[in-house]
Amino acid sequence: MTPALITGPGRLTVIVTDLENMPLGGVDVEICSSALDRIQTGVTNAQGVCVFKDLPAGSYQVKFLSGRKKIASRKIAVSSESAVLSTSIKRPLGRILHGDFPIPLPVNPAITSFTSSDAKILNEASSALNKSIASTWDQISSAADVCERREILIEALENWRDMLRKTREELESPPQAHEKRFMIETVFEGMVEHLRSDLDSVSEFAQNTSRLRVALGTIANVLKRASESGAATFDLQVVSYPTDANASYSYQESETAKEHSERTPTTIKDLYYAECQIIIKHEGYYAAWSFYDPYSSLKDGVHQLRVNLLDESQNGYQRIPSLEERVHESDLIISGGVQHVQSRRDEVGSDVYTYTTIAVKECIKGSNVLRGDNIVIRDLGGSIKEEGVIQYVVGHPAGLSPPRFEKGERVLLLLRRLPESGHYQVVAGQHGKFSIMKDDVLVVIYVPLKDFIRKIKEIIKSG
Repeated sequence: MTPALITGPGRLTVIVTDLENMPLGGVDVEICSSALDRIQTGVTNAQGVCVFKDLPAGSYQVKFLSGRKKIASRKIAVSSESAVLSTSIKRPLGRILHGDFPIPLPVNPAITSFTSSDAKILNEASSALNKSIASTWDQISSAADVCERREILIEALENWRDMLRKTREELESPPQAHEKRFMIETVFEGMVEHLRSDLDSVSEFAQNTSRLRVALGTIANVLKRASESGAATFDLQVVSYPTDANASYSYQESETAKEHSERTPTTIKDLYYAECQIIIKHEGYYAAWSFYDPYSSLKDGVHQLRVNLLDESQNGYQRIPSLEERVHESDLIISGGVQHVQSRRDEVGSDVYTYTTIAVKECIKGSNVLRGDNIVIRDLGGSIKEEGVIQYVVGHPAGLSPPRFEKGERVLLLLRRLPESGHYQVVAGQHGKFSIMKDDVLVVIYVPLKDFIRKIKEIIKSG
């Protein structure tokens, strides 16, 4: 692909094309600058265009991402004078090469089914992984301190990765067909990816180990089911708003999307147990590219993806409000800690909402909220792992999607009250949330918390 970046006064337009100079949509773009208070994100549309408006002058770093992986990074100055930056980016082929012959994505389930000898290997791997998990947590529970527990887990992590790699090599050995080797590598690379956790931070140890154990249990169950059913696959229900949309899919390693013959709501059957990209298109609406990770679900069998599309009559890009505008728009401004994050269905059981509970430490703007009170933020969308349900909301203008929260995270939030429910919503999406580091400095903008609160109070006082 060949992205060309064109700037004007306070405006950055990103145009992405492929090597044949055809528009390339669905490319994630991030811009970062010391002149901004937050990283801004966008996605190229069907014409390969992504626009960032009302930018302060300064030096900007632009990142291009594919499948959530950075594929290039460039710098450019935004000022009153226009500038053009052209660069060539090597795009992954998305195919496994055997000799000089590219092997396309396999689509025949008969080719990629497991034999009885494969089943034995998979069953042994599942049993060994389960035993290793149990043994490791026994060691962790009896360890003297958190540092020792962390070292035990780091060593076990390498053993688990080696175990999965060895299993993959045994399954891939000849005379397996190229298509089957492709499928096996895709599935097992997904498994290994889920064993990547940041174990360097002692303070995050408990949270990381809990998340890792869930991922390990899911992987062991996948191996067990594959040995019994003869395939490491799952079915994905795709529901879209509006309905009657075209659905297609591709895997991380494939650049070719597979058209699905049915309209939404529909079920795509026999997807490999690996991360895939689901593409939803409907006339009159912006197309949605949503990644689905089957390992994020704890449910066997059918998974579900729900996607809300954005009407083309709406503005796909909105100006990010200034800090002054965000402060004046807020009903409540607080600092505090994230106590709980949970996703659940609404009263009629259709949409998924995420509820985030915040313990208030300081109320900067608002009434009837005191230190120690809990307030709840509600956002459309979320993941219910026990039910295998993930709902994405593509109906948010670029850059204004709701922020994500992690339990234990310290935050400063600009909030508006939802009168119908009594819950709250973050003003300007991700631009109304400021994470706080241990030394009371705000993440990304690196401003001391007390100075930022003082600035907010000055804005409130000025009216």
